[in-house]
Parts: sequence; structure tokens; C-alpha cells
Amino acid sequence: MGDGISLVPLLADPDLPGRETTHIAYHKPSIVWSGVRARDATGNWKYFEWSSSAPELYDLAADPYEEHNRGTDPSYQAIRNELAARAALDRALAITTPHVGSLRVGQTYSRSFARWGGVAPFSWAVVEGELPEGLVLDPDTGRVSGVPVRSGTSTVMLEVTDSSTGLQSGGPQRYAKVYTFHVPISCDDAFDNDGDGFVDIADPGCQSATDPSERAAAAHCDDGVDNDGDGTVDLADPGCPGPVASPENPPCDDGVDNDGDGFIDFDDPICTPTWPYAERASRRCGIGAEPAAGLYCWTRRWRVTPALGRTSSADPAQER
Repeated sequence: MGDGISLVPLLADPDLPGRETTHIAYHKPSIVWSGVRARDATGNWKYFEWSSSAPELYDLAADPYEEHNRGTDPSYQAIRNELAARAALDRALAITTPHVGSLRVGQTYSRSFARWGGVAPFSWAVVEGELPEGLVLDPDTGRVSGVPVRSGTSTVMLEVTDSSTGLQSGGPQRYAKVYTFHVPISCDDAFDNDGDGFVDIADPGCQSATDPSERAAAAHCDDGVDNDGDGTVDLADPGCPGPVASPENPPCDDGVDNDGDGFIDFDDPICTPTWPYAERASRRCGIGAEPAAGLYCWTRRWRVTPALGRTSSADPAQER
């Protein structure tokens, strides 16, 4: 909403002097231009600026069909600067950002909505609808940011207000624009939302394309929770080889010296950093976990207790 000078007096009395300069403007969904049409002692000019490109200047006396843009011609710099100053006084307020961009559950979102024209300072507000949960609007900058917490579609009207004083209304300029924020369903957005290397229904946490989250509450390594309290979550936890593993604390990540050798977890030289974890000096010894009493390592081959059904004739060296 802008403001201007009434034409009623001029229409009622055509003999009144008109204006030498006329403000011109045009708004499209994603681009705005505005400028002035001036005819005075200096000549007959048309000057306008785009919100996304260089200004244009035409000498209508010599170029009535606007075929030669003088906007960057150094010989026209003086008249260009004068017309630019006139245009700035009447430039209407607008929002020029065409769309909101992509959003995903659990992913940081940030977008500054671009303003055109008006008089600083400016204030922004959501005047209709609500932003997706997890997002907020900065009233001073027009930036919407945050982390969406669930899928869905929100239609909102953003409005920017300037600090001008209208000639007729006595109030500021306002410009409002409607935007649609769509946060797709996590299991159907072609994106690895939980960072486990699996996308959409290939993720163990997605039972169907309509599941709202790729997290699997039943799997300790894919539920977004630090289940074993070691300060790491899911695949960041050394105890998680993959999103379907459970729990997060196998014997090489449980804080216990299971084999009584004085070393705990990965301080134990026979706990390997790859899955399956095993307290072993080589691949010939171990069963994929930090062994408790009853497991022995042999110099050539390994064997477990007779209860597990393996024997060897090699000399044993007990793993203690």
C-alpha cells in the first residue's frame, strides 16, 4: 500500500500546472521496476531501475522508441544521477523474494526476504497464517530461520512496513505477499534427514512413505537419543555400526573392563574400531565382542571353551 498526490484538482481544472516528473512503477511476482518520466528544460527523459539488474535511461527526444539504453553511458552520468535521486523519493515499497526455497524436517533453514523501496527503518510481521513449527521471523531483518520439526504445508502472509509518512494517509507504506512453506514428509523427500546413509523407505526408520520421521524409536542407533550416556548419539556413537544396531553399548563401548585385563573399551588393545567389535590382537582371536572369562587365544588358531564346541592342539595363551 503506497500513497500519492490526488489528481482531482487537475481533472477539475485542466489549466492548473501539471507535474514535470511522473513516477512509473511495475510489480511482477519476482521482479519490480520503478522510475521517472521527466520532461523539463533538460530534455525528455525516461529513467527506471530494476530490482535485479542495471538501470535504464532513454533520451526520448532523440530516441522516442527507446532503442538505445544510456543507463551506463558516461556522457549521461549527470542526468542519470539527477533522475535517480528523483526516483528514490517516490520508490514504492515491495517484497521481491519469489519463493521460500526448500525445507526439510530436522534441517536448519534460513532465508532473508528481500525488500525494495521504502524508507528505513523497516519492520516485518506475519499478518496471516502461521510459520511451520520451529521457524521464526526476525521483525527487523525479514529473515525466517529455524529447524522445522514436522512435515506439513503452511500458507502465510508476510508484510513489511516502512517509516515514511504518506501525503494523504499520514501513515507508512506497507507491502504484503503470500508465501507457501512446504515441509515434505521425511520418508518421502528424497533426502537423508537423520544422516544414517539411508533415504526415505530404504531407511530402517521408515515403515512407509507416509511416516513423519526417518528415526526408528525401537532402534537405539537410529532414535536420536544418547541411550548409553556417552555423549554421542546414533551413528556418531562408536557403538553404532549402523542404524539398526541395538544397543549403543556393546562390550567395547559399555564402560566396563569385561575381560579383567585392566583396560576398558577402546583403551583395550584388542578392541577394534570396526564392527563387529572384538578384544583381539588379530582377526584369529575373538568372537566380535570384548570377551568375558572362558575365551582363550592361541598362537596359531583360536578356540573357545568346550561348551562352545571348538578345540585346538596349539599351545594356549589365556587372554587376561
